[in-house]
Order: sequence, then structure tokens, then C-alpha cells
Amino acid sequence: MAGQYDESLKITRACERIWADYDLQLLIAENYLQCREYSRAEYHYRQASFMCPVRFVPLYFLYRLYGITGEREKQLMMANEILDKPVKVMSPAVEQIKEEVKQIMNYDL
Repeated sequence: MAGQYDESLKITRACERIWADYDLQLLIAENYLQCREYSRAEYHYRQASFMCPVRFVPLYFLYRLYGITGEREKQLMMANEILDKPVKVMSPAVEQIKEEVKQIMNYDL
């Protein structure tokens, strides 16, 4: 939150060597995103998705990343994955993600 992404990366990467965690992967990815290291951000968002395959958040962050980088084909593929993904536990966050993706994709089509 303080904009110290390089320092945060040093700390989170040290943590990663001893602690495999979904939230840590998301934090590392966000740091890389803010540093404009998009391929590294993508890698860590995917790692988070592999760790918790039922969760929508990593897919949503990948969807956003592809929008930022202008990778329209990947963004469309991720939108379809999000919209087609079965919901294990409905929550306001999942509803919001699905609705936002649906609205943006309908608007852009």
C-alpha cells in the first residue's frame, strides 16, 4: 500500500522459499504487476490458481492483467473460463467477479 513494491518483493520472495501459500502468491503477483513485470505477475497468479483451483480471484486478476497488457485473446479466454466455471461456494465476491466480467465482455463485443 505504501508503494514499496521492490522491498515487498524481497520480503515475499524470501518467505516463498520457506512457505508455500496462496495469498503469498497473490501478493507477489501484485508486486510484480505494480513493477510492470507482467510475465512474472502472470506466473504467480497462475501459481495461486493452481494452489486453489476452485477460487475465482486468481482468474479475475489474470483477466485484469491481460486487459492491462492488451492481450485481448487471453483476456477473452480468461473471461470464458470465469463465466463457465462452476461455483462451489457462492459469495458476494464471486457474484461481483462474474457480473463485472459479464458486463465488460458484453460491452466490448
